[in-house]
Amino acid sequence: MLQEFQAAYKHPEPGDCGPHFSDPTNTAMGEGGTRLAYWSNEERLELLRWYRYLFLSRSKPSTHLQALGHLSDGELSANRRYGCRPLRSCRYR
Repeated sequence: MLQEFQAAYKHPEPGDCGPHFSDPTNTAMGEGGTRLAYWSNEERLELLRWYRYLFLSRSKPSTHLQALGHLSDGELSANRRYGCRPLRSCRYR
């Protein structure tokens, strides 16, 4: 979701400046993590920095809900990869 909806996720907390520019691989992937060569690409490394900032320092559900608040119904329904649909179309029983 972070990769698909980058603009919705890349919002630092108020008063915060966002992710640190240090290498996030050990923190996010663990010591001797797998596929380290995959993360050596600068674009992927930037996503991993945001992942560390968004998901390892705060609640995953609240981070996703906050990002969803930045998306329109059209943006959600246009990306069927994740099975997203407008929330108001969901029925509760």
